[in-house]
Amino acid sequence: MYWFENKEKYEDEVELAAQYAAWRVKNKVSILFSVHRKIDHENLVSFSKKEVDKIEVLYSDEIKGRYGFDLTSEKTSLDKALDNVNYCIFCHKQNKDSCAKGLSNNNTFKRSPLEMELHGCPLEQKISEMNMVKSEGYSIAGLAIVMIDNPLCAATGNRICNDCMNSCIYQKQEPVNVPMIETKILDDVLGLPYGFEIYSLLSRWNPLNFQRPLPKKNTGKNVLVVGLGPAGFNLAYHLLNDGHNVVAIDGLKIEPLIDNFQPIRDFKCKNFALYGGIRFGGTITVNDAFYLGFDHVALALGSGKPRMIKIKNMLANMASDFLMSLQLTGALRSDSIANLQVHYIEKNWTDEEREIAGEFISHAKLIREVAKEEGRERKIVKLMQNLGGVKIVYRKELRDSPGYRLNSEEVQNALSEGVYFIENLEPIEIVADKYNNAEYLKLVNKKSGEIKHIKARSIFIAAGTEPNTIIATEDREHFKLKDGYFTHLDSSGKEVDQVFSPKMQNKDRILAYKQGNKIISFFGDLHPSYSGSVVKAMASAKNGYPIISQLLSEISDKKTKSSEEFFAEIKEQLTAKVIQVQYLTDTVVEIVIKAPLAAKNFQPGQFFRLQNFETNSKRNNNTQLAMEGIAVTGTEVDKEKGIISTIVLETGGSTNLCKFLKEGELIILMGPTGSPTEI
Repeated sequence: MYWFENKEKYEDEVELAAQYAAWRVKNKVSILFSVHRKIDHENLVSFSKKEVDKIEVLYSDEIKGRYGFDLTSEKTSLDKALDNVNYCIFCHKQNKDSCAKGLSNNNTFKRSPLEMELHGCPLEQKISEMNMVKSEGYSIAGLAIVMIDNPLCAATGNRICNDCMNSCIYQKQEPVNVPMIETKILDDVLGLPYGFEIYSLLSRWNPLNFQRPLPKKNTGKNVLVVGLGPAGFNLAYHLLNDGHNVVAIDGLKIEPLIDNFQPIRDFKCKNFALYGGIRFGGTITVNDAFYLGFDHVALALGSGKPRMIKIKNMLANMASDFLMSLQLTGALRSDSIANLQVHYIEKNWTDEEREIAGEFISHAKLIREVAKEEGRERKIVKLMQNLGGVKIVYRKELRDSPGYRLNSEEVQNALSEGVYFIENLEPIEIVADKYNNAEYLKLVNKKSGEIKHIKARSIFIAAGTEPNTIIATEDREHFKLKDGYFTHLDSSGKEVDQVFSPKMQNKDRILAYKQGNKIISFFGDLHPSYSGSVVKAMASAKNGYPIISQLLSEISDKKTKSSEEFFAEIKEQLTAKVIQVQYLTDTVVEIVIKAPLAAKNFQPGQFFRLQNFETNSKRNNNTQLAMEGIAVTGTEVDKEKGIISTIVLETGGSTNLCKFLKEGELIILMGPTGSPTEI
């Protein structure tokens, strides 16, 4: 105000203030004007309310624009990262870094007002130290500190886990956004010249990791890691760096790297092999694993079957793992054959297919035509809402939901995508149309008892999952269950109690089976201490690998074959290769496949999932001819030669691609699975 009293004298200052005021209007989100707000646990998510089709919904007034399937999250700016870094008070100096160690009182973890355990980072990552060196401009040093406890940090970071934020020293105001800082540090290093090589080097030689700065020499011990989610690939990494031979398998197809991937030096581990399309308990059993020379079997099978709610007419047309299938077939890509379901010649359409295609096409035309008339971008979200929108229905209030209590930021992000949230409604019936497809959902208000109806052509049930312990029903010799999980054993083979916290003091409770030198362990979602999040799964591997290494050190070093011979035999037994493809009739194709272990374990009545590798597939008219999974059964099996004959009936889509398989081509033949025929 003093400048305005003497404008002539302070002309330059007034002009600068005017420019600053104009800049301020256009830059409201700048860190210059950000104030860390107080936390109101009863109002972590901001929303408004309105009625849609006579039902009250929660919604956000701030909607993101979305055009396609691209990620809508903005990359973290350096300004935001440094703002949060300097907001941290580096409390590791006083041993008060609760973000890593948790908030405890009398040897028990405190709980938040939302009744969540404040145990801090499951990996016990050195967060405060990371922030301190980043504040001084040392990105590589910051990454090296991260990788002491979290070497595969590309799988964590922004919007993955926020246990560290929940346990931050700031309990009454917004916490330090640690995941955002971690991601920015990794991005900064990967953005450097030879950034990937720097990261790769730190994963093998980390001078700040005093416990294991370099990989240990090869022990000759062989470990089978089953499942390659966060727990599995972390466990494989740690066991490799501890010097063991590791073979990792997964039931899903795993494509090889691109041909022109050319790092400046070789980086592949010689004592590691990876195979997709392998079913544990089908393709390879526990007895097979120990017979082939594995010294230890580590299970990281992830979550199992989805929990199903009790609701009338659940037999309406449905699919399991629908979203997983969409991702794995590349349905979002324009060149994927998974997109061809509405590209049939119209004369061959059924009435149902004609209605579905008409609905899709009319919606697409409406979006484009209205936008063209008004001379603007397409408002896809608004149109979707006018057509009914996407609604999340919950039987309680939003504040009671696990999403709100665990990660309210993601609830806010969902609302900003145009999603509606509906409280206190419980589904009681799916009402189907004449084709048995869902038409609307019948619900009851949990408070008033009033019946409501929501139009719904697609209904997704997300009521959680069960632990993936199906192997216990197939192999009762090696696996026992207790309260839905594998029985817990310590390294001596003694049964111990279950613990439901990732920070339990005694971590020696990871074994499911131990008879002599035959030992099986379990990790990730299979373990109640570590289930429910990516970072907890990774922590299970970090905490468990030293126990496995100790057990392996107690096994005799006598081996009948070298590591090279061991890996060669595993490759021969686990890979599936086409021997012959021939037409039996105009529409029936016989495929003869060499797959030794799959053939050995096949029983009549069981089936396989057949797929080609996209890398080997043909490309025609801008479409990649990669198969979706095809269910096939063995029509003739030679167990001694390891040969399986299968028959495919050409019905369109992926089944019509089998004729392009070539002699000698590697394929996926996942299985056998299913119950054998009993006579």
